Amino acid sequence: MLLDLNKSHNKLFFKGSLPIFILAGVVLFVALILEIVRLTVFAETGTHITKAKMESHRVIPSSENVFENIHKQYPNYKEAIESLVKYDVKFMPHNYVQGNYKSKVKVVLFNDNSCKVCMQEQARILRQLEPYKDQIVIIFKHMPAQKNEESLSAMFGQIAVREGVYEKFLTEMSQNERPMESAEDYFELLNKIGIGLDELRTIMTHSMTSVLKDVGDDIDMAVKAGAYSSKTQPVVYVNGYKLGANYLPQYNLTMYIDRLLNGETIIPTEGFEGE
Repeated sequence: MLLDLNKSHNKLFFKGSLPIFILAGVVLFVALILEIVRLTVFAETGTHITKAKMESHRVIPSSENVFENIHKQYPNYKEAIESLVKYDVKFMPHNYVQGNYKSKVKVVLFNDNSCKVCMQEQARILRQLEPYKDQIVIIFKHMPAQKNEESLSAMFGQIAVREGVYEKFLTEMSQNERPMESAEDYFELLNKIGIGLDELRTIMTHSMTSVLKDVGDDIDMAVKAGAYSSKTQPVVYVNGYKLGANYLPQYNLTMYIDRLLNGETIIPTEGFEGE
């Protein structure tokens, strides 16, 4: 009898609970469908959503507080300026330059011309510097990503410098869709921008030792200036100060140039204790 009562009770329980189970199942199914839709949408737009959120929270320091960290680190201007390493990244006769040769404000760009992203970043920096082209000098130096390996882009780039077509060389390298993998590819490119094949053969036969020495000098300078410790290229120096380190973020490049053109030091004297 007791067993029969339990069976009856269970039948009543399941019978009464059946609508609840069905409803719960429907809710879970709808929730699952919504989650799949959400994940699908995020897969398509998540990068943009994340980027938008990052941009909305991104705070670019103003010229007034960009040196806040160095103000906290050093009690006075003398110690702050001495904390910065000033490298000897000078112009050499084989380097290609733009701008005002007599300017006291010198921007040095170490870059690997075979790197598509590096070339795009260099083009962005040059657009930033365009308003200053009559006030500063920009010096281009070769910096192959692998300093101990031969670089066709550096070697043929230096030939382009010698032949006066380096700007055309940079333009072609930045716009070239296919990778440059062989010397023949570079022969074709240089021929396209105005260096004849006979002229190239003469350079390769009689001047390559000098060309390779020029590239090697740039690499040696990059090593001594700590450029190879940077995570990205191009590596930028303003009057010998390496940007991206030592409290000098690269996105304030034009601010440093403005200060130097105005006869000020790269780090302001104001803001330090006792100054």
